[in-house]
Amino acid sequence: MRKQHLSFVTMFLVGLFFISACNTGKYPGFKTTKNGLPYKFYVKNDTGLVPENGKLLGLKMTYGTADTIFFNTSATQDGLITLPMSESVYPGDIFEGLALMHLGDSAAFMVNADSFYLKTVQAQEVPDFVKGIGDLKFNIKLHKIQTQDEAMLEYQEKLDALQKEEADVLNTYLTSNNITIKPTESGLYFESVKPGSGPLAKNGDLVNVHFAIKLLNGTEIFSSEAAGDPVVFELGQPFDTEGMNQALRMMKAGGSAHLIMPSNLAFGEKGRANLIPPFTPLICDVKLIKIQDKAQYNQSKSGDESAIIREYVSANNITVKPTASGLYYIEQVKGSGAKAKAGDKVKVWYTGKLFDGTVFDASSNRNQAFEFTLGEGRVIKGWDEGIAMMNAGGKATLIIPSNLAYGDRGSGQRIPPYSPLVFEVELQEIVTK
Repeated sequence: MRKQHLSFVTMFLVGLFFISACNTGKYPGFKTTKNGLPYKFYVKNDTGLVPENGKLLGLKMTYGTADTIFFNTSATQDGLITLPMSESVYPGDIFEGLALMHLGDSAAFMVNADSFYLKTVQAQEVPDFVKGIGDLKFNIKLHKIQTQDEAMLEYQEKLDALQKEEADVLNTYLTSNNITIKPTESGLYFESVKPGSGPLAKNGDLVNVHFAIKLLNGTEIFSSEAAGDPVVFELGQPFDTEGMNQALRMMKAGGSAHLIMPSNLAFGEKGRANLIPPFTPLICDVKLIKIQDKAQYNQSKSGDESAIIREYVSANNITVKPTASGLYYIEQVKGSGAKAKAGDKVKVWYTGKLFDGTVFDASSNRNQAFEFTLGEGRVIKGWDEGIAMMNAGGKATLIIPSNLAYGDRGSGQRIPPYSPLVFEVELQEIVTK
């Protein structure tokens, strides 16, 4: 986004903007801009920095209804959300409200829910939980206004401080908990809780594992037992944390262990989303339930998958026949545009699900269609085959066996090995041919 500086004329117009605002009866105590945006200031400065286009805004923010908060920045690591300032997308949007503010201001804005999700968030459709609610109430405090360079410098300084603090934080934890075990050469603290039996797990084995990850203060980040099923993955392939991979190679089937991992064996300088800050040591409790030879596992799971697909097809009254590769293509809406073919650059909206209905990925999470070149192997084989059967504007359901998806490796924690997948896809357009 280009940078814009408010000129004297713009400031003058903003002044007129405030003068012309009037009280609205719908929301007592609120005023309304010329474009119909209801607003109310809790704290208002008449001087100071203003949100210029292209600047990064650090906001404390909640939005929701009178009864329910849909979003609250208090759940983020530093209690703020960073938002690039932009021109209004439509009259009466949240950016119009932000443009009224100065640094340090706090205010409330009433924004039409449908317009916010469809035009600002650019969702494909209005989420069910906001349909019919009318307006969303945004409570916003403007904490920071920065350039991109200023924000990057601040972030790097924060990273440097966290990195320097990690050793002290870890040592304090070890001392206060009377932990005297010595770390491995890599820095992993490994404490066997139950020894297990049989051979040690080795790279290439399929391991069946329950694990829980916590911060040093005891806050649980993830638990496979709480999620339901143990996790199965090939030891030696990238999975979750390097610290757990190292620990499993020190364990036998039926064993369990308590781990303390420095950040270089966990999520390093990136952390993980808003759950784990950068340079954060972690606690991990691991149970190695079973070790399987990969060849035997592959043979058994291949047979299981065929039965699972037949059962799913029957239960959902699917009558189409699979293609020679095993793909089920169920056309929902026939597109009116050209048929996609290898070499075309296409835009696709999609939702990917496991057979139990669990959604593991959706383009709507990123508010944009997925763009790729068809037939170049940049997506799973089931996609290259299925999208090539569609016309632009069409919608279809793809049932994809694992040999056309992620096979015997699966994909991280989301997709276990030998998982057939269901994709709801819409070929939005063929961009180039």
